[in-house]
Amino acid sequence: MKKNYFFKFFFILLVGIFFVHYWILSDSTNIDDRLDTFVSIAEDMNARQEFLTLKKYDSSEIRDAEILCLSWAKQLTGVNCFTGDVLPLNKFATRYYYFETEVLNFLKIKNRIDPDQYKETDIWAEVFFRTKIRLDRLKSFKNHLINSNIRSVGLESVIYSLDDMINELSMIQSSISPTFPEKGASARDEYKKLFFLTLSLEGLKYQDSTGKFNSIGWNIARVFDDSSVLKARIYRLKVLSFLLPFFIFVPMLLIFYNYSNYLSVIHLALITGVSLFMATGLLVAFDASNNFGINSQYFTMSPLSGVFERQTFVVLMGYAAIIIGIYLAQFFSEINNMMGRKFWKISIILLAGIFFSYFFISPAIGSEFLKVTTVILAAIFTNQYSREIFLIQKYSPESLSFNMFFQSLKITDGASLKKNLATLQISRHILVNFLSFAIISILAIFIASFLFSDFGGSFIGMLILITACFLVFGLRLAAISLLFVFFLSFLLLQTNKVSDRVTLMLEPMRASVSDFARLLGFVEGLKDKGVIIGKIPWCSAEGICLPLQILSDYLPILFQAIFGTHGSLIIFFLLLGLFIYILLTSLYWFILENPKNKFSGILIFYLASSAILQILLSFFGNWRLIPLSGISLPFLSIGISSMFLPCLTIGLFLGIHFLDKKKND
Repeated sequence: MKKNYFFKFFFILLVGIFFVHYWILSDSTNIDDRLDTFVSIAEDMNARQEFLTLKKYDSSEIRDAEILCLSWAKQLTGVNCFTGDVLPLNKFATRYYYFETEVLNFLKIKNRIDPDQYKETDIWAEVFFRTKIRLDRLKSFKNHLINSNIRSVGLESVIYSLDDMINELSMIQSSISPTFPEKGASARDEYKKLFFLTLSLEGLKYQDSTGKFNSIGWNIARVFDDSSVLKARIYRLKVLSFLLPFFIFVPMLLIFYNYSNYLSVIHLALITGVSLFMATGLLVAFDASNNFGINSQYFTMSPLSGVFERQTFVVLMGYAAIIIGIYLAQFFSEINNMMGRKFWKISIILLAGIFFSYFFISPAIGSEFLKVTTVILAAIFTNQYSREIFLIQKYSPESLSFNMFFQSLKITDGASLKKNLATLQISRHILVNFLSFAIISILAIFIASFLFSDFGGSFIGMLILITACFLVFGLRLAAISLLFVFFLSFLLLQTNKVSDRVTLMLEPMRASVSDFARLLGFVEGLKDKGVIIGKIPWCSAEGICLPLQILSDYLPILFQAIFGTHGSLIIFFLLLGLFIYILLTSLYWFILENPKNKFSGILIFYLASSAILQILLSFFGNWRLIPLSGISLPFLSIGISSMFLPCLTIGLFLGIHFLDKKKND
């Protein structure tokens, strides 16, 4: 026992030294110096200058661009504010918008806006006056930057960007009448220019299909919104960057400490590997949060500045999911046979959860709930009927023939069914239960793919469904299911979204979206030499930056640039090997181990299958072997979809192992 404890202590010590060394090598401890400069200049300007004059309305309640559009069109719903025209119903995305505005706005404290209280002439003069103040403020800000003693590549890029922006917007403003023009063609042109000017100075993005205004997080206008918010963000970044090694190392040590009596060398290596993957993803997110766009004139601040804070929370949630999974293992071992009896209740709850997650929370949470739904349904069906069907295949194989299935469907009267052959009764029993499982699963996939356009999550759900068919019924039904998937894929190829991704895969240089072209140029520019985390060249010397989805959709290509081709392949096989080991072990638990572990074993099997599919789809999509799916990498990509389910899988796997160890002890 002492030898075992000494070995574990020595192992933990080595891991600690490795993480500290990894942290030093990453060279990611520098916070973007532009933010501190922006805050100090904004505070100095606020101390010496007046805030924007508020005359006709309170701009904290509604933005200038919104009020201008509202006063012009007398409505915000169903209007293209770029032109001021009321749109036909078939040109406006009403699927969610009207529901949100009419129902969800009821929950808001903010009073509804009455368009009639805003006169066109007053609003026009007020908005124009405020554009002058905003432009003067930008000029003053640029002069402060020029006169400051701080010089860096990032600040030089901001100065050039502000200079171009001020010149362009000043020319537009000089061509606009300061008073409301008379209605006509020229008046509409004047409105278009004033709306664009106001939108640009406020740092907003307008979506004409939904009528929504959104703030652009990396626009310089965010400095003037409230400098204290930016100052608080800088403080949080500094605190989190200081605590980063603790986020990486301490949760892993706590797991080692609490469960040291039950951990084997393999499990120590497994937890260490998971922590290493999570640490790598977090360090890359930290680098992007600080340095993305630092030498680009397009980004005055990092567009990924909030990624590190969110990903830190996601990593902590991942460790929490591991702990939750360990404790849930006991729960699942106790409800081994109950899940099948509650199939319909569980199905209705899961379907409602999918719709609620997509509609009210976020597509990422909805996609995770879809995977949870298909995994739970497949686990219940496999646990409940796999042994029955195995015995039927052995002693009454004709009961599973398609001919017998069709015959059992023809008999609608229960009494008549009892008078017929036992094979018909068996066929009817299996068919009804399989159709129940298939209909619920297909309905869940339909909701995700056709109502919410989540093709990546739907594809994983379909493959989980096919895996369940293969495990329970064998190769024949799985082959038929695959044919159905191929047919559905052919239909999806006719949609613009999927056909564009196929073009992106086959001809990246000719595709309408230039993401792959930029990524290929980025990888070729590094010539497989690799780069240290903390010095990743997110933008070229010409200011052309990597896609903003680099930390989610294109992470395998980024790893190829950071670690080289061989390093990227090592990450691929390590991730794949980790979940294949879990998959095979859980399948052993389901087939041969303690009966109490049957449901837990098959549940972990499908969870591991889901993670393996994520890895394959992500890497193969980035290698252009299949169309890009937008699927994230477990543990490494940003967002909850890359963290929660894989970590829960690890927790459940460890939990079952700990339960067995306790029984043996």
